[in-house]
Amino acid sequence: MRALVLCPSLALGASLGLGAASMAWGSSVEQAPGTGGSGGSGGSGGWGPHPCGALAGFYELSLLPDDPAATPDDAVDMTLELADDGDACRARLTPRFYPTASVATEVLSAAVVLDDSVGAVLPTASVGWYWGLGYFREYHFKEIVLARGPDGAFNGAASAKVDVNWAEDDICLVSEMPYFGTLAADAVAPEIYAGPTRVRPAKRPSGDCFVASGGKTRPGWPEDTLLPWDVVAVEASEALAGLASHVSIAAQGGGPTATSGWQDAPIAEGVTAADTWAWARLTDWDAVLGTVQVVSVADGLVDGVGLALGAQAREVPVLDVGPAVDAHELDGTVTVGTFGQVAIAAGTASVTAPCNSGVGGVAGRILTAGKTKVLMRVRLDNLSSLVATVVGRSGATYAVPSPGGPDPEGWLIAEASIAGESEIGFVLVPNSYCHWANDANVEIDRVWAE
Repeated sequence: MRALVLCPSLALGASLGLGAASMAWGSSVEQAPGTGGSGGSGGSGGWGPHPCGALAGFYELSLLPDDPAATPDDAVDMTLELADDGDACRARLTPRFYPTASVATEVLSAAVVLDDSVGAVLPTASVGWYWGLGYFREYHFKEIVLARGPDGAFNGAASAKVDVNWAEDDICLVSEMPYFGTLAADAVAPEIYAGPTRVRPAKRPSGDCFVASGGKTRPGWPEDTLLPWDVVAVEASEALAGLASHVSIAAQGGGPTATSGWQDAPIAEGVTAADTWAWARLTDWDAVLGTVQVVSVADGLVDGVGLALGAQAREVPVLDVGPAVDAHELDGTVTVGTFGQVAIAAGTASVTAPCNSGVGGVAGRILTAGKTKVLMRVRLDNLSSLVATVVGRSGATYAVPSPGGPDPEGWLIAEASIAGESEIGFVLVPNSYCHWANDANVEIDRVWAE
């Protein structure tokens, strides 16, 4: 079933919106030889609950789209755990560097079928690729079939039905794509990423293929540099029991850094990415400006088959966004931080970035005690929009609605309503559709609070 949707109208005028958020799923992993698992019959066939039996264990699953142009870089790799749960077989799938999803399982004489067509909203057996705000691909593995041989053991073959939701600016498509691949015993050691958060996990496809269900957490921001109000993330390639309790952060050559405390990352109301994502928020913005932070993971973490991660350390710089002030006038002394292509002159900052949230922007801090809104005076070129983010000391993120029309000189005033914040951090990033412009540009005249 294919549904092709064309955007009924694409506004060529400038607009302003609050962005969502890249991830990268890992490249193809080397598969261990053999059939995976420990063999055995694992069930008597027929639908209904059956235990995993001798099929219980941990596996590496690697799947490629059924496309002659597919390359190893297109592989989606997951860790699979099969375990007995009473009289049923339980399956847990962990796409590399994504949260673990529990999926329904049927043990048949010829195969084990994993079904994620229904279930919890998050997490799901999904991965995504995001290029800015208007280009994305989301892949939901709604059914995976693991073939069994005459002896009942897995024979190493795997296939899947995958719902693919893709959009490119003013066109989108939802379709089903077959995937094929291999299943092998887990022999791949775990890995970690540490740095800024990268992606919001995807959900099952909805009726609107223009809207990504996941996305970049920081569209247009530097991918390897923290901002003082950032969440610091540690992401594991597979589940590692107790991950959050093994993580710490300290300034390079200095003492511990003040944070909100490491915890399993929340991904939905009452749902966390337990044992795969650990998050902490920096709480002393002044102390971290311009520093290099070292995120460390202590020894002692192992995956389901006992393969060790080992002690790890990752260096992550923090952008110096300047002091907290009442207003940024952008003339005289520069009181903001910049990244990408930014020119500050004559009281304005001009930011240019490649279309679809290429990296480039201005970040700063505003004193807001007793204030109820943050305002931004900006001017956009004809094909550009603005991704504006406002974060309070409390950790709350405040929406920036689209502003009214421009004044005769083209200036707009956008504002975010805030409450009970002594200080906020802001990031302003330009964006444009690649089908209509190569670069996005925004001029920033003033940022202040009232």
